[in-house]
Amino acid sequence: FVIKLSTKSLKTVIELLEWVVIVPICVAISSFLFSFVFTITVVDGTSMAPTLYPDEQLVLTYDNTYERFDIVVIDVKVSYYQNLQTIYNNNNYETLYVKRIIGMPGDYIDYKEIGGVTYLFVNGQRVEETFFNGDIHNTYYESLSSSYPFSWKHVCDISAERCVDNGSGQFVIPEGFYFVLGDNRTNSVDSRKMGLVKEEDIIGIIKYRMTNFLKFEKVQ
Repeated sequence: FVIKLSTKSLKTVIELLEWVVIVPICVAISSFLFSFVFTITVVDGTSMAPTLYPDEQLVLTYDNTYERFDIVVIDVKVSYYQNLQTIYNNNNYETLYVKRIIGMPGDYIDYKEIGGVTYLFVNGQRVEETFFNGDIHNTYYESLSSSYPFSWKHVCDISAERCVDNGSGQFVIPEGFYFVLGDNRTNSVDSRKMGLVKEEDIIGIIKYRMTNFLKFEKVQ
């Protein structure tokens, strides 16, 4: 029993077979990427302005290796970050926060005023926060000493996992924890309010924003 196919029919069959094979593979690859590699998320709120703005689409990569100044997404559970209960009127409110890592495990953090401007010091060394510039830079630093103050002792006191003495009388961030701030320091609920953040609560890193369909821009 023999079936003869025309060249046109054979081409159609091959194309159908290609789709039967390719589509499931593409679906499987997409499912894997969105489940284990990255996903698209949307900004809600202004706590990371002027770096990120509401409704921007961001690429969240499921990376568990963090560096200072990485922008990360945190799964904030008020039941753990108990100081937030007063902010949310004792409601068991949970949400995802987008913040920037400022302090790493083992760090002692401080902000000191020099020539009328307050700078970040990590373990006694001045560290430039290069993601700020011009007037934004100055406005940010002024906010730390006025409307939204910084106190390392307060951060350590309100953290569920307390800072540890490094033997020199300085209290440092314990292993598995980070100190995070929003870039919009005058309007950000961050480690100044909720204390140190658990590494296991960090979902991943924001590295890119989507500026158009399949067009991406690196986030600084």
